[in-house]
Amino acid sequence: MSMGKKSAITVAVAVFSLLVNVAALAAESPAVRLQGGTHFDLELAHHITSGQTAAGSPIYFRVVDDVKSQDSVLIRKGTVVEGRMQATGDRKMNATSGTMNFGVRYVPAVDGQTVRVIATVSRAGRDRDGALLGWVVMWGFFGLMTKGVDAYAMRGAVLDAEVLSDRLVVPTVASLGDPSQENQGAAGDARSVTATEHRLGTETNRPVVVSLERARKFADVFFGLPNGITLQSAVLTAVNGTAVPESVPASSIANSALSFPTWDIVKYCDDGANKLLIRGKSTDGEWLAIDYSLPVKLERKVVKK
Repeated sequence: MSMGKKSAITVAVAVFSLLVNVAALAAESPAVRLQGGTHFDLELAHHITSGQTAAGSPIYFRVVDDVKSQDSVLIRKGTVVEGRMQATGDRKMNATSGTMNFGVRYVPAVDGQTVRVIATVSRAGRDRDGALLGWVVMWGFFGLMTKGVDAYAMRGAVLDAEVLSDRLVVPTVASLGDPSQENQGAAGDARSVTATEHRLGTETNRPVVVSLERARKFADVFFGLPNGITLQSAVLTAVNGTAVPESVPASSIANSALSFPTWDIVKYCDDGANKLLIRGKSTDGEWLAIDYSLPVKLERKVVKK
């Protein structure tokens, strides 16, 4: 038998096996209707600003609570949802507001299909003078405007999402667990290492200060490693015990140090100390779980109530 025929047979067997498994899954767990008009909350997974988040960039949310029907979980708590920054407008010297428009159109169900949603905003922002801001909402895309400063929304902002139309969802795979607790960054057999220091520009071990309302260009933030450790690769995988939606690769690795773009880290951080977890691979092939407590100060106008 030729190699071509063997390959064709292998593919056919694999496809047949997949169809059998899908059929068995459907037989064991009949589809449940997720009704159009169902509401649930999405939580922003990182800070976004009109000055730092470029148009076209992905924006990530997590589902706040299980979405259920007939006592079955159809959309899991912690599911990562990808939206997109549609457009941004810079703030200008004549007090023109910074603007941003972004949205979420689809949310993954437990069976892997995507559910069309309309997202609405449940919180208001404010300009630098303390005036309440209006959120513009239209079919899943919404904008935030400020007067004379960048528009921004902070990690944890909650959006109301509405299912657009009825969908049939197979709920069996809902028992896989809470995805927000999965992969915290490093392989299970990785050796734990603590970075020795951080440096931003000429300052060492000082809080990293970032204004959410006035974007500026940053040098990369550098992290020192214990003597004798040299990496070939490294990615940021978790901040404060929560896995980042997508791994952030180091921008440079040299000798016993590595660096990351400052905003790519800070957008996941809170005010105060933040526990970073970096997954690294040394030049001799050893996996390392590198932790570090990074002090961060987020500057923005706070209005007294």
